[in-house]
Amino acid sequence: EEIGFNVGKVPLPRRPASGLLAGMWELPHWEGHHGANEMKDLLAASGIQAGEMKPLPPSRHVFTHRVWKMDGLAVHCQADALPEGWVWVSLEELAEQYALPGAFASFARLLPGLIGPSSTAPSNAGKEDFVGASNSHQ
Repeated sequence: EEIGFNVGKVPLPRRPASGLLAGMWELPHWEGHHGANEMKDLLAASGIQAGEMKPLPPSRHVFTHRVWKMDGLAVHCQADALPEGWVWVSLEELAEQYALPGAFASFARLLPGLIGPSSTAPSNAGKEDFVGASNSHQ
């Protein structure tokens, strides 16, 4: 399972009200294993134009009844609007107001280096920048 250029912000979708991690905020992701081109298509279907992509180290999270093996991408992208149920949050807001499930902790730890002040992300005022696409598979 597995998006930010809103100048230093990250898009977060909210999980469905039922099921695993019900109602929690998360980094954008899609179930299954997807290459860069497939990921661009998945983002495009959500109204997000993907630009530069950078692979992230793989991650693994063990739940009591299943294991998620995740491949991640940092994605610089543009979006006129996020899909319904998604929000842009700053790193400060993420730390203070939004709790991400532990399954995304390994990717969340990388965010300050990807979009923080020392980031090499282009300075595109007014363009959305997305970081955090991932795939999960069991």
